[in-house]
Amino acid sequence: MMDHKYFVFRFGDIEVKEREFLLIKSGEAAQVEPTAFRVLLLLLRNPGRLVTKDEILSTVWTDASVSDNSLTRSIATLRRLLGDDKREPRYIATVHTVGYRFLCDVQVITDVAGFATENGLEGAVDSDHTPGAVQKVDARTITAESSQSPADQSISSGLPHQLRTPWVPAPGLPVPSSLPPSSPPFFPSSRLLRHSVPIAAVAVLAVVLLAFALKAIRSPISAPLDPRQLTFSREPKEGPLFTDGARIYLNIRGIPSEMAASGGPVVPLHVLGPGILLLDILPDGSQALGLKPELDELDRGTLWTASMLGGAPRKLTDHLALRARWSPDGRAVLFSDKSTLYKIDEDGQNLRKLWDAPGYLDALSFSPDGRQLSATLGIDPDNPDIPRLWNVNADGQNAHPLRFDWPADANQYSGQWTPDGRHFVFSSDREDRLNLYELVPAPWFAFWRKPTAVRITGNQLSILAAAPMRDSKGLFVLAKADDGAMRAYDPQSKKLLPYLDDVSMLAFVISPDRQWMAYSEYPSLHLWKSRLDGSEKVQLTSSYAIMQQWSPDGKWLAYTDWTNVYLVSAAGGAPQKLTPYEAAGVAPSWFADGKSIAFSNFPDPDKPFKIHVIDLATRRISDMPGTDQYFAPSWSPDWKYMVAMAQNPSRMVLYTAQTKTWKDLHTFDVPWGYWTWAADSKSIYMGLIRGSNGIYQLTVPQGDWKQLCGLEGVNDPQSADSIVSLTPDGQPAIMSRTGVGQIYSLRWPD
Repeated sequence: MMDHKYFVFRFGDIEVKEREFLLIKSGEAAQVEPTAFRVLLLLLRNPGRLVTKDEILSTVWTDASVSDNSLTRSIATLRRLLGDDKREPRYIATVHTVGYRFLCDVQVITDVAGFATENGLEGAVDSDHTPGAVQKVDARTITAESSQSPADQSISSGLPHQLRTPWVPAPGLPVPSSLPPSSPPFFPSSRLLRHSVPIAAVAVLAVVLLAFALKAIRSPISAPLDPRQLTFSREPKEGPLFTDGARIYLNIRGIPSEMAASGGPVVPLHVLGPGILLLDILPDGSQALGLKPELDELDRGTLWTASMLGGAPRKLTDHLALRARWSPDGRAVLFSDKSTLYKIDEDGQNLRKLWDAPGYLDALSFSPDGRQLSATLGIDPDNPDIPRLWNVNADGQNAHPLRFDWPADANQYSGQWTPDGRHFVFSSDREDRLNLYELVPAPWFAFWRKPTAVRITGNQLSILAAAPMRDSKGLFVLAKADDGAMRAYDPQSKKLLPYLDDVSMLAFVISPDRQWMAYSEYPSLHLWKSRLDGSEKVQLTSSYAIMQQWSPDGKWLAYTDWTNVYLVSAAGGAPQKLTPYEAAGVAPSWFADGKSIAFSNFPDPDKPFKIHVIDLATRRISDMPGTDQYFAPSWSPDWKYMVAMAQNPSRMVLYTAQTKTWKDLHTFDVPWGYWTWAADSKSIYMGLIRGSNGIYQLTVPQGDWKQLCGLEGVNDPQSADSIVSLTPDGQPAIMSRTGVGQIYSLRWPD
């Protein structure tokens, strides 16, 4: 008799039942995604021991080729379920770049209930134990037994042990290999045969129907759709994508453009005026809808329409919008402004509010019949930064999140239907790269099941935008490989030239001793440290880190993830969160004594924001006087000046430490970009990428403004890409996206 040994792990108010793949916290049961559960089991078997990433990946994922991000996502899921904080962990501690350690004492109990008992067969338990009995076990002995333990086999195989072991009879029950010799042979009577034949026929029919049913349950897509490349040019292509069947529409460097649906060159679309981005095209290709960006921190703008046959564009409304779509019949436009959904007639009349959503609205799309709208909302009570798909009626009623079988910590956005309504696709980076997924509803005879989602792209290129074909047989997609390379200003040629091409990074800062640089690796945006030539690389975070700044003594780095400000040792270790979540802390900047850090709130127009100061010894946060509606503070290298941004009008302001006064330094007539101080504290360098593109120099305190160079050689600049770095010899540098987006077609199988 095999000893089917499973364990129950107890720590704090949590119980983990290996047999049932179940986690119970404070008496509440929670089902855990199998991969994350197997990671948890491995940590629980090794309490207090550092378990390396390689060990976890090789044990849990076996032969599958996955990145550290898959493990990071599983750890994040476990922390959420356990109620753990990665900054101040009680259960799972991160040893950066190495692995994880389970901190809590674990009580381990052997669950010896047999397989047959679990399947309802009485007596099918080990003869030495009572059904359902438990035995206490030393956690340290589990690892030694794991090579024979069914629980460990379940970790390596991905299946619970009872799903892989053939049924064995209960102890004491006979296993007849044949009838006793005294038993007479059995022959069915003709009457029994007459009744058996139709019963057998019904049984055969039932089996056939069941086979068809089981086949129908399976996903209609067994593999990613095969792509066909339609473009081969190197211009920076931008979404969104649209098609009227004959043409594909997109943006090139902010200019509406078009190409044949069969492939070929991309040419400008001369229907919308200068500076107006393409937002939508009517299905019949007769009207274009565009957005003209204003100097707004949320990238909102005014809506414009134009005939595809020519003529001057017409402003639809003065109301600011973030996203907008034509109604399928072309009689109205629906648009979002922050968290509110509006509707306006195509002639600009009858503006009305439809829905106050529980979060900012993005990526709108109509159902084929025009009755429903898909929208992306960046809210979730447990995961406030994870976008979610919602559906709402076109009149703003019956708003609800789209519910399907999907990991709680994976995002979902940009949902859209094919014109025939047979397919609904959306985007996600749950597998560490932007992919398209198709929602697959459960068949009618499995009505109790949730819909599932199947990846339909190959996870090799990031899918930046998609548009269903008008015949509903496939999709047009914009896909590209993510990569970046630095371009530094050369004073002699007055051009941006390659710099450290073998290091892909968004931005970098040089240490005070000028021996190291800290950089945001691209595209992960994790924080790394290396020598100035890119050698001796050390990873400092496994999460998003940007706007990093060295402490005056070079021992620490402060950074933001656009939500909080963090502190991490330059020697490595766990980052420390410095700000509460509601602070929305960005742009950390050290004071000269290294004991305090200035930062600001993200400039949300609906909330007050100002510059704050955090005392690192007490963690007390105070307001910097006179900074209401100022944001993004930045001390000069000599700490004589601080610059920040202000709005209405959009301008840079200057603080003089000696006089403790503020003054306007420069007013912008195009959207401003991020900046860095010159080493001598006499000027700043700024990158503009949304009008008058180039690298500029602004003198301090005079406020003289001049352009150093354009952005020739910088591909596809986006808002966050305008961050300017400073090379060791004092020249500004900016990242160029070296991955080139191309248009592809994907078709569903016939």
